[in-house]
Amino acid sequence: MELLFELAAEGVVEASKSPKLPKLVRYILISIIIIFYICCIALFAWIGIDLLKNRNIIGGSIVSIFAFIFLLMSIMAFRKVYLRNNI
Repeated sequence: MELLFELAAEGVVEASKSPKLPKLVRYILISIIIIFYICCIALFAWIGIDLLKNRNIIGGSIVSIFAFIFLLMSIMAFRKVYLRNNI
């Protein structure tokens, strides 16, 4: 299952960077990638907030920090891959 997901994710990323595909298809693929990352970050943030509500300060803080770091790294990776290559 992991191998199939990895192949699909790598294929979507590479296809979204390919100038041979029409821009509409590339924009749809980029949207899929962005939605996936937003869902993962939102899940981490939700778990962190839920842990903080349940008085688990250390666990909630750690998960919330990971969500924030994941958000920053995702933004930096997106800028590096897509905004510098002029889609």
